[in-house]
Amino acid sequence: MTAANRLASIHRPPAGSVEDQPQVVLGRPQPGSRRDWSDLLRDLTRLDHMRIETAVPGARLNQSVHLQGIRVQNGFGLAAGRHFRLHVLLERWHRLRPLADHQRPAVSGIRIEDTNHQALLDLRVDSDADHSTLAELLDRYHSEPARILPHQRFGWRNTPPTEPSHLGCMDCKWRSDCGTQEMIDVARVCDWPLDIGMDRSLDRNTTAIAAESALELLRIVADQALPIRLLMGTPGVAQRFDGAFHRLERKDSGSLALIGDEVEFHLQPSRIGSAHIAEHRTHSGRHRQIWLQTSRGRTWAILEDLPGFCETETPLWRTLINSLTD
Repeated sequence: MTAANRLASIHRPPAGSVEDQPQVVLGRPQPGSRRDWSDLLRDLTRLDHMRIETAVPGARLNQSVHLQGIRVQNGFGLAAGRHFRLHVLLERWHRLRPLADHQRPAVSGIRIEDTNHQALLDLRVDSDADHSTLAELLDRYHSEPARILPHQRFGWRNTPPTEPSHLGCMDCKWRSDCGTQEMIDVARVCDWPLDIGMDRSLDRNTTAIAAESALELLRIVADQALPIRLLMGTPGVAQRFDGAFHRLERKDSGSLALIGDEVEFHLQPSRIGSAHIAEHRTHSGRHRQIWLQTSRGRTWAILEDLPGFCETETPLWRTLINSLTD
């Protein structure tokens, strides 16, 4: 019996709940050793293209990527492409839920959730071939009604550790790929514990700016198609986009949508409770970022100029940031 024939009916929880998404129920796992999250990530590289989405209340970033490869070590995963990076902390991953289209009861994607059933990452496929591949792939994993729980290597099942036990390994394992600055930024947007000494080593100076000024900066970034780097995170995933948004759409709901080639950033203006310009010095000179924060001061996204060959600020970015502090 094929995987497609083992797909069962869609489960629809009450509207408005965190479960309010089409789901599918898969068959029992195939015989053999239990697979874990690392196996799942490597299996996903069999797919052609997929859309990855990270979302927090009032904001979401999704883009089309090809996971040509992903490196997993000590509970951390890193996938990189020409226009994206995806960092994952597997200790925060708890459940895997298959997602289905409203139009047909077939697997169209998966959602990674934490122990509170909060979404950490959505991955969706478009082509029929990828739908079939994804269904067959998921059928290899242990399943229960509407959810799959891959095997955990880290010794916990229902309650993750208070702090990531392998966070200290992040610096030594990923330094050559990411650099200290990016690792600290990833920890910041994911709300992971920061090593104070490491953070201070960048010698950052911060300047508060009005939330409306940050929104105006986003509008200009889209209007001018300025190449930027946008980093956004959930407690288990950080997604980075490198590129340009080509237009800005204002929705009837009052939200904004920055649209680019196979990338979208949706934002409710109220999500930005405050913002800061963070500045630090590099061997190439001054480097400045925009930290988008909640009303409680937690940084949930970081926006910066896309570094060029010499890693200096472009004239337009320099002008925009200077105008915010004048």
